[in-house]
Order: sequence, then structure tokens, then C-alpha cells
Amino acid sequence: MRRKLKLWAYLGIVLLCLSGLIGCSTNNKASSDEALKVLEKHLRAIGEHNFKAYQETLSSRLQKRGEPDWGNIASVKLLSADESKATMQKEDYLQRVGRWTDPKDVKIYYVVQEIEKYREHLGAGQTAQPKWNYVLIRETDDGPWVIDYWGE
Repeated sequence: MRRKLKLWAYLGIVLLCLSGLIGCSTNNKASSDEALKVLEKHLRAIGEHNFKAYQETLSSRLQKRGEPDWGNIASVKLLSADESKATMQKEDYLQRVGRWTDPKDVKIYYVVQEIEKYREHLGAGQTAQPKWNYVLIRETDDGPWVIDYWGE
């Protein structure tokens, strides 16, 4: 009887641990999906020259910069975004910019985008494919993902 009880207790602990692991991986996936949606919204806002939508994707630090020079941008498309290929390390970002940020609230993506230009004298119809790191953060524990840095 005692042996059977130990077996059931052991089985219960194993199941509890497995359910915790599955729950954590589901939360991480949902968190990544939310961050990618912000990234897509940001690039779409640039292509549409939509300042309000653009501002909604930025951290409070970047919102202070005002409206960007949209220049000759006709459209912007997200071609790929990959956390595993980011050339900027989370530790570097935290040391330089986000000292107050918890590492779990930082995602860095290596992003390939396609930018199409439209003004004739600036190369109408030409496209560029910049490859940049985008840093997304949560400014509060339950806040939305926002972009806090982008560049090479």
C-alpha cells in the first residue's frame, strides 16, 4: 500500500512538472507572437506614413523624437524576423540602454525588410533590403511590447 502511494505521488509530481513546462513554452510563444505583431505594425505604419500607428509601436523614450522624415518610402514589407540570428546580444543592450529592464522583458530580432522607393529623382521603383536588429521591450510587467531600438 505504501509503495503504491509513493508511486502515485511520484507520478503526480512528474505530471505537475510537465504541465508547468508546457505552460511556460506556450507563454513564450504567445509573447513572441505579440512582439512580432508590433514589429509588423511598425513597418506597415512607416510604409503608410501613419504617424499615430507608428507612435503606438515605440517606447516612451523613442516617442519623444517626433514625426520621422518619411522621405521617398512607398512601402515597407517584413521579409523575416528571427530571434536566433540577432547580432546584438541582450546583455549588450541591457548594459548600454536598458539597465532598468528585466531580461525577460527584452526580445531582439534580426529583421530583413524590403523598402520600396517612389520618387523618380530618388530612384523610383528601386527597393532596398536593410537587415537590422530590432529591440522590443515591455516597459511594465503587463505592458505591451514596444520598439526601443533598431539599427545594425
